Formats: sequence, structure tokens, C-alpha cells
Amino acid sequence: MPNILNFNKARFIPISDSLFMAILATSTITQLAKISGKFKNIVLLFLLTIFTVLTIPTYYMQISYFINPSINQLDIYLPVDAFRMFEKARDVSHESDVFLISWPYQLSFPALMGRKTYWGDPLMTIRSQEKEKEAVQFFYLPDISNEYRAEFLINNGINYVLEYPGHDTLKNLGLLEKIDSNSQATLYKVSIPPVSHQ
Repeated sequence: MPNILNFNKARFIPISDSLFMAILATSTITQLAKISGKFKNIVLLFLLTIFTVLTIPTYYMQISYFINPSINQLDIYLPVDAFRMFEKARDVSHESDVFLISWPYQLSFPALMGRKTYWGDPLMTIRSQEKEKEAVQFFYLPDISNEYRAEFLINNGINYVLEYPGHDTLKNLGLLEKIDSNSQATLYKVSIPPVSHQ
């Protein structure tokens, strides 16, 4: 339906939910203040203390996570070689092509390169949990057969695969034609065999 109507498939919490929670919290605090009478200041101080104790550690962790990022945190820092492979993938592909990309590159690739991915950001992917499970099986389970992997690529219309270099589970998959590789990623084109008409 989203493709037919040409609208964004993103799923976010509506602003009305946040507004509802703010109104509920405000009315609860107001009711507590009315009920507490002469202890109103003590109750408000108690609520403020609880709020501070619960929120300050969260803010501290979030701020320190972004102030001191590690270059090994691939969900924040994208290595130069990975970005170069993203550009290569964009240059050799068409806008309508679909990519299967290993974690965590599937999070940033669509936004940076304007290409579709089978499995991307959880908020931007329909049936996200199911697709994540299938992608993880494809990339990381060595006991999955090459026939299953080939069927998966064909059945889901995947044109390119982008993954970490030296990944042994895909090296013998006949459908994959290696386009390029560097220290951070390997790009394959899916070569679908012609259908024979007998």
C-alpha cells in the first residue's frame, strides 16, 4: 500500500503520544500537590529528586557516548574505506536496485547513497524483525546451504550484496560476482542465471 500511494513507510511514535504523556504527568503532579496540602513543597521536592535521579544518568551516558566516540563503533563512525565502497556501490547500481547489506552498514547506506536495502533501519523497514532474522541467517550461519542463499537472493529481488571482506560463508556462492573489495567491505553483484525454456 505505501508504494501504491507513494508515501513514506517510516513508523514513528506520533506527537500526540508525547503530548498525552505530558498532560497526564502534569495533571498527576497537580493532583498530588492538591492532596498533599501543607506538605506540598516536600512532595514536589520528592518528585523532582526522583526525576533527577532517573534522568541524569541517562543524559550523562548519551552525551559521553557522542562526545567520546570510538572509531570501532561502526554505528557512529563510518571508516573511510567503507564509505568509498558505498560510493562504488552507488556508482555501479541503479536507483531501483536492491542491496542486501550486513550489519551495521545497512543502517547508514540507504541514507547516504539513496539506494534501497532489503534490511535497513528498524524504523524504516517494513517487517523489520523478520528481515533482520533472514539477513543474519544469510550472512552469519555457516550451515545454511548455498541453494537456500541463492533462492533468498532471487526471491527477494536482491541485485547487490555488501558485506565485510573475507566472509567465508559467501565465497562459494555461484550467483555472486565480486565487483570490488577493500579493508572494510566487499561488494558483489547478484548474477541471476537465465531461465531455460525447453
